[in-house]
Amino acid sequence: MDIFKYITKLFDIIFLNERCLICKKTGNSLCNDCIVDIPKPEHDLPNYIYALYEYRYPVIKKILTDAKYRKNFGNLKIFGPYLASVLLDIVIEYTELTHYKDILIIPVPISKKRLKTRGFNQADIIAESIMANLQPGSNFKLVNNIIIKIKDRTPQASIHKRSQRLNSPKGTFQIKNLDANTHKSKILNGTLCIVIDDITTTGGTILEIRKILLEAGAQNVIGLTVAH
Repeated sequence: MDIFKYITKLFDIIFLNERCLICKKTGNSLCNDCIVDIPKPEHDLPNYIYALYEYRYPVIKKILTDAKYRKNFGNLKIFGPYLASVLLDIVIEYTELTHYKDILIIPVPISKKRLKTRGFNQADIIAESIMANLQPGSNFKLVNNIIIKIKDRTPQASIHKRSQRLNSPKGTFQIKNLDANTHKSKILNGTLCIVIDDITTTGGTILEIRKILLEAGAQNVIGLTVAH
């Protein structure tokens, strides 16, 4: 390494300058020029789930796996503006003909055990970054305490059969504070719910959460993830 490159690297370390993982330009871990060129998902999803990027694209896979398994979750916030933009487009489409009482942004929860081990929920961070990029006073509410994960199942990445992945999340989640007689939630009644996660594979997790949200009174439920 020549002296100039050495000094530049030392400067970056001292002043915590980040470089784009693709073009190496100083600024963010993904610069605006590079992020727009990341491919969209190649596989079909149910029409109620939207994903921004192809998970197998190396930089996307690195950011998401580094967050989940190496606690390097700062880069998740990079996706906030782009997810917020897609979210607004989706909401315009869904509210064109239907009025909803509220629009709720609901991150996919993790279990208490896993939260204690990991120290954070990546879906919470992504949801908060979306909220930070929406106009103040807009009709969006972040609700991260209405669903709990009551069981830890085999991680989706360890299950290879599609049918098993789809069935794995069944019975994993529960809605809090349901009315004892109606089994409905006042908070959910008449709402459009946006379920947020980092990755969707078969869509099984969002499908299960969608099912219990609709049963509890939500008017409609869609999913939004960084990658598929």
